[in-house]
Amino acid sequence: MSSFFKKLGRQISSPFKKGGVINKAFSKGGEIAKGLSKGLKTVSNIAGTIGKGIGSVVNNPLVQAGAMAIAPELAPELIVGGKLLSKGLQEGSKIAGKASNLTNPDSYKKASSITDHLENLNDASRRAQELHGNVQQFV
Repeated sequence: MSSFFKKLGRQISSPFKKGGVINKAFSKGGEIAKGLSKGLKTVSNIAGTIGKGIGSVVNNPLVQAGAMAIAPELAPELIVGGKLLSKGLQEGSKIAGKASNLTNPDSYKKASSITDHLENLNDASRRAQELHGNVQQFV
């Protein structure tokens, strides 16, 4: 009977040992957070690049003249819509960049990082409200 309890005790304690399942789950959580942070950084870079590209196309005088020649009644709305899309993608890129920093476990190693993260959250909220206000002007 005593060997049964020893065996049971080893099976219960093994998940908590250094290489156990529970410790692996916590270390994997850090890897998941790092992966999420990396993905958000990639989204930030892509959205920012696309937003800048759309902005440079929409603000090009030749493109605007071409739009006026093809569809004079729609050109102003298309230009304004393109500018809003560009600004939205660039603002979204900034927010995704801040979220990338927020989800990166390595960014919490400094004592000042928590206040930095709170400032980033406030900044992201402010940007989202400004963007919402810009869109509401044209709706």
